[in-house]
Amino acid sequence: MEPIRIYTHDRSKSLLDQEYVLRVGTQVGWIGFPTLEPDTPCFFSGMISARKETAYLIDGVAINGVSGGPVLYIDQEEETRVVGTVSAYRMNKTTADTLPGLLIAQDLSLFHDVLSHIRTVDETITE
Repeated sequence: MEPIRIYTHDRSKSLLDQEYVLRVGTQVGWIGFPTLEPDTPCFFSGMISARKETAYLIDGVAINGVSGGPVLYIDQEEETRVVGTVSAYRMNKTTADTLPGLLIAQDLSLFHDVLSHIRTVDETITE
């Protein structure tokens, strides 16, 4: 059995393309250092529940300390892509019972904007 790769050496391919939107029901995972075990990287997984303008709502847990961690997706070529970053966990407080909520993952639109700006600056400097 081959080990699962979670890192792509070609960094230009590691970010999910800006035009590509993951479908509802797509399995994703995220990595973080929860405050329960701050020295231990932990892997979590869930499903895309909905797409907002610049974020994904994911049926999965994000506990304190996981915010800012990468959200990952394995594409059809079995390459790992970064989808976004964990930004929040919205608890379901509609009743007095403790019910699961939704993880909110910021998409990569800001990252793509910054990278294109850096490329533009680099091109200007080399010209």
